[in-house]
Amino acid sequence: MLVGKEIYDNVDYVCRNFIKGGREYAFEELHEYPYLTTFLRRLQEILAERFNTYRFLIYSKVNQFSRAGDEDIIPPYYDPHLIVFYISDETGSIPEPLMARCKAVFKVHLQHETEGNLFYFPLGYANGDECDIQTVNNRAINVFFSGALNRSRVGLYKALSGLDYIPEKLLLLTKRWLPADLSGSFPNSNILFTSGFASGLTQSDYNNLLYSCKIALAPHGFVNPETFRHYEAMRAGCIVVSLEMPPIRMYKNAPIIQLESWGQLDARVTWLLKDKERLEALQTETLMYWKDNCTEESTARYVANTLAQLG
Repeated sequence: MLVGKEIYDNVDYVCRNFIKGGREYAFEELHEYPYLTTFLRRLQEILAERFNTYRFLIYSKVNQFSRAGDEDIIPPYYDPHLIVFYISDETGSIPEPLMARCKAVFKVHLQHETEGNLFYFPLGYANGDECDIQTVNNRAINVFFSGALNRSRVGLYKALSGLDYIPEKLLLLTKRWLPADLSGSFPNSNILFTSGFASGLTQSDYNNLLYSCKIALAPHGFVNPETFRHYEAMRAGCIVVSLEMPPIRMYKNAPIIQLESWGQLDARVTWLLKDKERLEALQTETLMYWKDNCTEESTARYVANTLAQLG
């Protein structure tokens, strides 16, 4: 498929011409659908008539461990108007052939600062429902986590359960017989490990618990450190606790508490829960950071400013 043959002169056209690599699915099925559509409309408002001078393309690479698929979006010649939003690829790969043929690529899951015409693009959120923000010290749940027990969460599970003597492979093989509800790790908390992907809470229940908790645990993703969970927890005004994140602009200044190991979790959370002033300050910083760096509006400004600097 060749891209760039028509000017993408409105948001609906960009969405209809969404390209997917790996399998067929509709744009509306994307986890990022609410975030992306709102972002594009904000970008159109900011760029005004300049929006029509670019050819915007959204590309989702589902088969992320294969190089096959990028050929679908690489034009046969350099297109100075083509802007690609490259999503879904958790490997953090650098799409050099594509970069050589377009004006700019904005890509999720980058793990290092980049140069040239490749720029980081925020993940956004997968859950489009936004609730009222409660002051952190008025929230009923101290610590919240709900998710599948996989290899990227073994360290968290061991730290919470005390089963650090079980080898990782054995733990994963026997997880269906291990305790799943570890809410007792901290007072008034809700911590639940499930047996598989999408086998836990409904999206609505998950969202309600997230907006009701003080501290949200955000372990690394299965392939890449960053996850929707980091963004959704910031949007909900939670104090986000995670392992160390990639050394890129998005996380260098983010008010995410980044641990060297999950072995530090108990002491850090216990200290935080005792310091109400620190919790309030962190919540204020988190909500401000979300507003200035992660919302659809701020992302649209960032993209517009980047395009202006490229000329």
